[in-house]
Amino acid sequence: MSQHRFDIRINQSLNPRFKLDVSIHTDARAIALSGASGCGKTSVLHIVAGIMASPRATVRVGKHTWQDDSRCQSAAQRRVGLVLQDAMLFPLLDVRQNLCFGAKRAKGRIQLDDVVALLEIQHLLDRGVRYLSGGERQRVALGRALLSEPSVLLLDEPFAPLDPPRRDRLVNMLNQIRSDWDLPMMLISHDPVDIQALVDQVFFMDDGKVVRNKWLQTELGES
Repeated sequence: MSQHRFDIRINQSLNPRFKLDVSIHTDARAIALSGASGCGKTSVLHIVAGIMASPRATVRVGKHTWQDDSRCQSAAQRRVGLVLQDAMLFPLLDVRQNLCFGAKRAKGRIQLDDVVALLEIQHLLDRGVRYLSGGERQRVALGRALLSEPSVLLLDEPFAPLDPPRRDRLVNMLNQIRSDWDLPMMLISHDPVDIQALVDQVFFMDDGKVVRNKWLQTELGES
């Protein structure tokens, strides 16, 4: 079995005109998928998360084999932490209840107080989510994902709805998580600044394929 942190192979026609043909094999702890809108990067993330079916796929993250020729685990079994552009919080629950929902199936290795302190959301715990700003919603969504004790953190353009100060704040928090936690991370972004700040390796996609990849010891824009 591969020892890569990310070992992903997808060969899947999504419609008569578009096919994913993707191979990602890397020891990088944090990776990004980047490319123009419609290139297939979000579909790759959804297949990794288990929320999109792909009969012809292999998905291994760390020590976990979620899908291969003999098995295909559900999204719940994969225990992914998913943070999207729209934070997708439960509107009838307050912040504390949203966070605790993430911890329901966890084993208590990650403590609520630690996540609250890391994300600086102590003052929000009793607030209804409809009263949160965009940056606050994203921090709560990230906290809920972390409290689920995920095997991997999947981030789909999480900074898109944020203004620059809130964006910088969340990037810094994620960078701290990236540095301090042994948690694989996959980021979808088209912004080279965010990619440079957060990931070890970027995979550039076009028309359903990975056309090149780059380790980020040098500037992102170089070949």
